[in-house]
Amino acid sequence: MVARRISELLAFILLLSYSLTSFAERKVFLFGLQGAQLSLVREDSEYIPLNSRITPVKLVGHKRAWNIWVDDQKLRMSTPSDVDGYSGFINGVLYEVKERDLPKIDGLASWGFERIRVPLHMFRFYKDEDIAWFNRYQNHIDAYVFYPWRTKVRHGGTYLHDPSRHWDKKVPRSFLDVVLAGCAEIDNANNLGGAYLADCNSTMGLSGLDILEDRSKPVYEYHPANIFERSRQNSLKAESFLDEEWPRLLQQIGAPTPAQ
Repeated sequence: MVARRISELLAFILLLSYSLTSFAERKVFLFGLQGAQLSLVREDSEYIPLNSRITPVKLVGHKRAWNIWVDDQKLRMSTPSDVDGYSGFINGVLYEVKERDLPKIDGLASWGFERIRVPLHMFRFYKDEDIAWFNRYQNHIDAYVFYPWRTKVRHGGTYLHDPSRHWDKKVPRSFLDVVLAGCAEIDNANNLGGAYLADCNSTMGLSGLDILEDRSKPVYEYHPANIFERSRQNSLKAESFLDEEWPRLLQQIGAPTPAQ
């Protein structure tokens, strides 16, 4: 009888400890304006788990600005731009990441972006269930937006202070393909009936910008064609190892090869 009560007490303590730990854990979300929306791109990132919570949202008071130029890729990127007194929005996704990965993510983005915490009231949700979920955990959620450095963009990047004047720096079709495919994917996955897709279209901010038709040779490194090519190269390397190195290694240790 005593042993049973002790076991029950230990079980209760373990459950309580787990509950307190889970309750105290911070849930960290990053706002993705593009890229992370497309499942192929998420699979290519070690910091966006495949089971990450992906929530379609509107970020109020912001416009999409095509103000980052990446020299080596000849890529013009869009970024969130907060505008004082602006009542409109841009749409994107909040995707959950591990808090322990934030320093590594910051390191990858530090060439042109800084991570700024944004209050949850700046976001509007498309689905009632998402509103309920974020309201439930609002005291344990940190949401961040990556804004471009205006003076510290480096490593082959340039901040375009007046995007409309840089007419020669075109927006690659390969980049738009990923953004628009992501919009369609998020809309379909969440059964939004075209609402998310329509918002993508109306807030794209491409007026006055030229498009670089580069589908035959995509400049955007996360375009599916480039991801597939990297996968193909990795596959060829694996095949080469199995065909050439593996038999030699087996011979060194005196083990029979599969052919034997």
